[in-house]
Amino acid sequence: MERDLVFGSPNLFGPGADADYVLLDARAAARKPTSVGHATAASLPLVSLTAWEALHERARIEAGQTVLIHAGAGGVGHVAVQLARLQGCRVITTAGHPASIAFCRDVLGADEVIDYRSTDFVEAVRALSKGRGVDVVLDTVGEETFRRSIDCVAPGGQLVTILPSTPGDRAPVLLYRSITVHYEFMGARVANDLAPGRQGAILTSIARLVDRGLLRPHVSARLPLARLADAHRQVETGRTIGKVAVLVAADPDQPS
Repeated sequence: MERDLVFGSPNLFGPGADADYVLLDARAAARKPTSVGHATAASLPLVSLTAWEALHERARIEAGQTVLIHAGAGGVGHVAVQLARLQGCRVITTAGHPASIAFCRDVLGADEVIDYRSTDFVEAVRALSKGRGVDVVLDTVGEETFRRSIDCVAPGGQLVTILPSTPGDRAPVLLYRSITVHYEFMGARVANDLAPGRQGAILTSIARLVDRGLLRPHVSARLPLARLADAHRQVETGRTIGKVAVLVAADPDQPS
């Protein structure tokens, strides 16, 4: 019997990690993109679902809006930059190393890249928006970056974070400027049985974009399972471009 090749994200609260086998809710799965290998396809679900839900379901981005995406060269960031551009948004992103800056500018096509190590990103965003602020901020860094991002949002705008950050004493600014804050955790759907089939539909759309060449996932390193600790260490440096893939078995397809 012919089997479908699928991709998806398992219950993030389920038992085990970095395993040879995993249980996957069929409703939250989709046929993998045919134009990329298994390692690249496996790198997509968590980051693409996070970026899609944050931008399309939380912020509901529209063509013509300006979106600030923090850490644009990272796993979630590099997908989010592409999705926002596909929606017709002007994209500003932050990066902190020459390779990451070049990747955001030359590969992802971000409209503006702010080197947050040498430039105050709040001042840069205010200058680029002529003092107004941006319509949407996607925070993938958290804590101080989240709180400082409040000053980047235009009145009535949206601030989406994928981390458990708190506004602290900046909360009044959110109120008086009518800024909406969203918390995005893609694992909530499957873990809480919140229409997990919606994620299967999103992944079907992601696969189509990949196969049409409109969305290009980037895997910067592929390491065998025996080097799992090295993979984690690489991610923890905070300098990974795109994703790191751990190969449980050899990828039968050509890597892309």
